[in-house]
Amino acid sequence: MRKFRAGEIWVLITTDVLSRGVDFAGVNGVVNYDVPGSSAAYIHRAGRTGRAGREGGVAVTFYTKEDIPFVKTVANVIAASEKQAGKAGGEAGVQKWLLDALPKVAKADRKKLRERGVESRRSGSKAKITSKSGYERQRENNRWGAIEGSKRRRAEGGGEGRDDEEWAGLED
Repeated sequence: MRKFRAGEIWVLITTDVLSRGVDFAGVNGVVNYDVPGSSAAYIHRAGRTGRAGREGGVAVTFYTKEDIPFVKTVANVIAASEKQAGKAGGEAGVQKWLLDALPKVAKADRKKLRERGVESRRSGSKAKITSKSGYERQRENNRWGAIEGSKRRRAEGGGEGRDDEEWAGLED
C-alpha cells in the first residue's frame, strides 16, 4: 500500500474490507471483478473515485449471466446517486430502459446474496479461488478420482479384484 500511495505502482487489488477503511487520494478508477454483495458494498467500492466531491471517476463492474439479477441493485444505486446530483435522464449513466429491463430481485435472493456473496452465485470447483499449488490440486483430484472409481466398482459388484479369472502367474 505504501508503494501505491507513493505512486510507484498504479494498480492495487483489494478486498471489500479495505474498501471500507482506507481512502486513497487520486484514485480515479475502480474495477469490480464481481457484483458487490449489497448496495452498501458497491458504494464503498466505487466511492474510492468520488471522495471529497471529486468528479470524473469511473467504476466498471464485470458480471456473468448468473449475476444479471443482482446487477439491478447496483444500477439502482447509480440512478439514485445521479438523481440526487441533479443529472438529467439524457446524461445519466444508467438509462431508464436498462433499469426497466433488469429483472426484479426477490427478497430471498437479496438475503442469499448478502449472506453468501459471490459463493452463492458460483458453482463448481473452477469458480473457487485457492491458495493450493497446481500440483497439490492435481494430487487431490487424483485421490478423489481413485476413491470415486473404487466406490463405483464396488457398487457394480466388481469389488477390489476380478473373480472371473484366476491369475496363473508369470510365464517363462
